[in-house]
Amino acid sequence: MHCEKSRGEHARATQEDVVAIYAFVLGRTPDEAAVQAFIGHDLPFVIGIFFDGPEFRDRVSSHLAERRLPAGGLVAEDVPAWVRAWLADRLPVEKAAADRLREEIFWPALYQTLFTDPNFQAWSGLSPARPFTSDAWDGLTYITDNAGLFRRTAEVESIDADWVQGWAVDRQAFDRALRVELWVEGRFVSSAIAGGFRRDLQDRFGGSGAFEFRLPHTGFPNRYTASLEIRDAETGRSLATATQTGLPNGPEAYDALVSEVRKMRDSLERIQSALPTAISRLGFPLSAYGEYASTYGCAEGAEMSGGERRRFLVSLMAKGAGPDEIEDAVRSVLDQTHRHWTLEVGGLDAHGEQHLRSRRFRLSGMGFPSAQISATGEHADQTYDICLIMSANSVLAPTALASFSSAFEDEAIMAAYADSDVFVPGGEAALRHDPQLRPDFDLDLLCQWPYVGDCVAFRAGKAPAELGDRLVPAATVLRLAQEGARIAHIPAVLTSHRARPSVDAELWRNHVRSSLSDASEVSIELGQDLFGADVEGAVRIKRQPSSRAVSVIVPTHNALELLKPCLDSVLRSAQDNSVAVDLIVIDHASDDSETRAYLDKLREQNLIRVLPYDGPFNWALMNNLAVEQALGEVLVFLNNDTVVISPDWLDELASQAERPDVGCVGARLLYEDGSLQHAGFIARDREANFLIHDGVGAPAANPGYMGRHALTHQAVAVTGACMAIQTSKFLALGGFDAAHFPVEGNDVDLCLRAWSKGLKTLYDPHFSLYHLESKSRGFSRDGERLKVAEAAGRLLWRRWGERFRRDPFFNPRFDREARPFTRLRPWP
Repeated sequence: MHCEKSRGEHARATQEDVVAIYAFVLGRTPDEAAVQAFIGHDLPFVIGIFFDGPEFRDRVSSHLAERRLPAGGLVAEDVPAWVRAWLADRLPVEKAAADRLREEIFWPALYQTLFTDPNFQAWSGLSPARPFTSDAWDGLTYITDNAGLFRRTAEVESIDADWVQGWAVDRQAFDRALRVELWVEGRFVSSAIAGGFRRDLQDRFGGSGAFEFRLPHTGFPNRYTASLEIRDAETGRSLATATQTGLPNGPEAYDALVSEVRKMRDSLERIQSALPTAISRLGFPLSAYGEYASTYGCAEGAEMSGGERRRFLVSLMAKGAGPDEIEDAVRSVLDQTHRHWTLEVGGLDAHGEQHLRSRRFRLSGMGFPSAQISATGEHADQTYDICLIMSANSVLAPTALASFSSAFEDEAIMAAYADSDVFVPGGEAALRHDPQLRPDFDLDLLCQWPYVGDCVAFRAGKAPAELGDRLVPAATVLRLAQEGARIAHIPAVLTSHRARPSVDAELWRNHVRSSLSDASEVSIELGQDLFGADVEGAVRIKRQPSSRAVSVIVPTHNALELLKPCLDSVLRSAQDNSVAVDLIVIDHASDDSETRAYLDKLREQNLIRVLPYDGPFNWALMNNLAVEQALGEVLVFLNNDTVVISPDWLDELASQAERPDVGCVGARLLYEDGSLQHAGFIARDREANFLIHDGVGAPAANPGYMGRHALTHQAVAVTGACMAIQTSKFLALGGFDAAHFPVEGNDVDLCLRAWSKGLKTLYDPHFSLYHLESKSRGFSRDGERLKVAEAAGRLLWRRWGERFRRDPFFNPRFDREARPFTRLRPWP
């Protein structure tokens, strides 16, 4: 016997054994109850149960008999190092076989090695004849002998009205882009290179990360389920399959899937793991919003409870609107399910009033240039609980007033806004477009851009007295928020505009100047992005920092080719900032003579301080130790593979970090080719890949959805590659958690700890840097770095998942499985 622990026929199955068997035999993770059921039984008996079982036979052996790889976990990834170590150390195999088990990552080859080992055969009673049929074993042998072909795999991630999107990878040549073909019902449709870069795929597989494909198609017939196949163009071999139902069948497809879940309780774990992706495919790309609106509707989302008796004053801004616009807006109020309202139409000209009367609307009240209509047709009631302001360019969804009424159940809420879109007058729902699916309230974002829109509800006494222009509602929200009022967001499309409202930047600047409590201390500039990612109507709030110095902390080990451009850019930018630079390099036992000479030169010139660090690499501890020596009122944690772009970056980050309600501040990071690497993190409400970078791969000139890449806004977390925080706050939070997050996850943990203490995290694109984390560097799938990152992710979820799993700045209409802000999820 090779492994002492496995010696003898009476080895008992442990928890580690059962988890490893599930991973190796079935390619999935068991639940706790399933594990407990096998612990303590004879290990060879347990292994035999899994290989002889129907799931292995149906999911694995039957596919091998057809010389095909099975779908699911067995082929989606290489066999993890911990599983291979378990095979070699726990099972009784010859030494040569144990060595092969440790090194081989292709699971068919591992099966072949294990089942042909005489020690394992004698111990387990398993062999090529059990559990395999002769055809299955021949198929396994064929696949192993032709591993180069079979290590090409693919997955279909999304299907919409125009495109089939997914990834394809050759795991023996990660830098090779595969050409793939789309076949529908056995007929060729299109071909494309799987060469689109995806950071998440690079993290998963390594190599270049350029594995994404987008294959055009001509649509699928309604009431018809089509079988799709992704084939390797070189070999013709099938890499992935999927089914798609004509778009009107989306809800039925969802119902069918739910029904299947109920019936197949014995396979619940497998179905649940597949369900998020399946549900995601019932959604629509953002570009197909009209079809989404037709299928699912968009006004649903708010609970109707307790607000039936609240009285509304609906103030309709009609100035400059045509008769048809005014009539459509008025009719949308008349169609409300909530019946306690009075409509005041302001800004009417004589022609507009005459038009309303010709339509037999019963007008009362003040008369020209204003008129009132009540829900009952009686004289308008002058008292109200909520004032809703809307423009005549828009119409309300029938449940709008009921939804707004529910939002004011909380007595602390002083104003509320909702989502909106654009409609084609007289058209179908499918002709709606350009949705504004807003985040929860974000004061920093509103200071720059009136993102809350022009349809806002106010509690009585809080509405503006005068409606001089369409930006007044947003400006009033800004003023109320400055005073500490709570603002609610309703994630439902309650307003539709005839055209997307334009924003006059100069007008908004004037509103911001009159609304900000510290307007005299800030500079309000018309928005102009460094890379041309301009947002119409946006302004920039510039504050002068009060800090005397900023401590920039840069850990390094050798790597002069990265360190020199980084430090040179920091020192070069010093003249463009009012704050002084306290530049600290943490030298982790650098032994490269050129690196040491460069650091010595800068130190002799009193440009930097060098703090030596010995011991295992612990990024969090290294930075904590440097903070003890820092002189600045603000700290900047900076990777050595970054290069400063924004000249006034230190003033910008210091002015943000020293604000009393701000914790961590993160930068806009770009790859060397100018594409975005980081625009803040987004939480995805799941343990695996809990957080995802926003904006990865987008051009720097792309402002992002609703200007997210180009405007300062709140985020759940930012990356520690360039992160600022006030020194006093960092110390009050206890610094980085070096015990639990020595390498990965420490930046996110700090952000969430700050958030839990009432300090918000900001993404600020006005300090931008290159992050030379190369797209071609690759990652080892079984490397120590990946294991550390996965462990940190699990710990972050356990510590913060329940509290921060719902990202308030990521509208719930968006699909959590897709890249951020690209796909709409099924609703509700």
